[in-house]
Amino acid sequence: MGAGGSSEEREVTVEQDDSDSSGLSIKVTEDFVKHVYNKSSGRDDDVEDGSTSSNNRDLKRELAWYKQELQKEQRKIEHFQQMSAQHFSQEAEVVHQKFESTPLTKLVPVCKDLEQQVLQCYKQNPGRSLNCSDVVRNYQECVNKARKGVLAK
Repeated sequence: MGAGGSSEEREVTVEQDDSDSSGLSIKVTEDFVKHVYNKSSGRDDDVEDGSTSSNNRDLKRELAWYKQELQKEQRKIEHFQQMSAQHFSQEAEVVHQKFESTPLTKLVPVCKDLEQQVLQCYKQNPGRSLNCSDVVRNYQECVNKARKGVLAK
């Protein structure tokens, strides 16, 4: 009876009303029994297909949940990207304002006297640069102080 289903047959006896005592014998396949069972329980699928459709529903529900979670994560990423871009733009503007306010033409050489002392020391001590380490250290400190002063503005 069923398409590609079980060919096992069952014998079902259907009794008529009491006036006729002879019984009627009908042979029914397993597929037919499943079909009748599914119709009576409100399902259109076979019993095996019922569990499959239940699994499909579960999988669809899970897939929908994962899609929602993925969308949430994508929105978070977009938000963080926007915040990062905005923060970067703000910080770039701060840096730009700091350095634009002091044009290169207004910058004066710093520690000019110490720079001359370093050059003179190197000329007086060719091949013995370690003899000038104290003068170089003083020059570096002076330059660092000047740099900090410019950046603190």
